[in-house]
Amino acid sequence: MLKPGGRAVVIETVPLGATEQEAQANLPLTFLNDYFYNRLLHDADIPVPGGFETIKSWARRFEGMGFMVRDLVGLGIDQPLIRDPHCILDAAKPDDRTG
Repeated sequence: MLKPGGRAVVIETVPLGATEQEAQANLPLTFLNDYFYNRLLHDADIPVPGGFETIKSWARRFEGMGFMVRDLVGLGIDQPLIRDPHCILDAAKPDDRTG
């Protein structure tokens, strides 16, 4: 929940791919990589629902909820074992107040 005019910043794992189609095709691999890294290597107690999305689909999701995407930055691959990139999405909720 954000106040009117508030911003949300999300850092998320996204599938590898030079195009949206390649990234979509790599979604199952992203799920397996995340499961392997978080559950097996680090015994992390975090849910892995398999709801990964491409960079563009993250932007569409936020825009569909009424956010304005201010910036969307691919961070590249940051781990040598897991070849999935990350992105930062910066979105703002428009201030709907009048007067």
